[in-house]
Amino acid sequence: MNNDSIQTFFSIKRVKTIFFSIDEKLFIGDPEKIIQIQLGETLGFNFENKYVNFTLRIFLHYASSSPNETLSDIRVENIFEVPELLSFINPDKLVILPQNLIVAIVSMSISHARALLCQNLAGTSYQSVILPVTNAQDVTKHFYPYLFNQEATVQQVDAGGNVQNRADVNKKKVKQIKKGASVKHYSKN
Repeated sequence: MNNDSIQTFFSIKRVKTIFFSIDEKLFIGDPEKIIQIQLGETLGFNFENKYVNFTLRIFLHYASSSPNETLSDIRVENIFEVPELLSFINPDKLVILPQNLIVAIVSMSISHARALLCQNLAGTSYQSVILPVTNAQDVTKHFYPYLFNQEATVQQVDAGGNVQNRADVNKKKVKQIKKGASVKHYSKN
């Protein structure tokens, strides 16, 4: 499902920190303690305004500790206007964005979240923790493997978490053998 040749125009409508927390009590001043940075995402759509809402979560924890012992956590809402949004609704009523569009959205959202995280960590024990430069295509592939021709079940849920639509994407077709057909096996002997 590589749509690299599709040119899709979009604009940034809003970037906003919707959540931030920090727990400096958990800070360990030992440089041997590795702080792990993890990412999470939420993708939503407003069809009336033709908006794509990509919320990126970045949270920090010590690699040797549970991710539940969060050192810092930020969620940055990125709203993009995509005039052609309705054209990306497939026959299963799921929105499947072109690969180049979602990679661009993820890339910009990572940059926005990195800057806001750095701003919020300034002057704290964690101020030297900076989200490294990442390959947006790799991150997008991690979040949305079905856009890179991998099999997946994609589902759309409402604000309450109720599944609205679900479909198998990129499902490999298994060739059926006709009844009565013979299959020959060969071995190297």
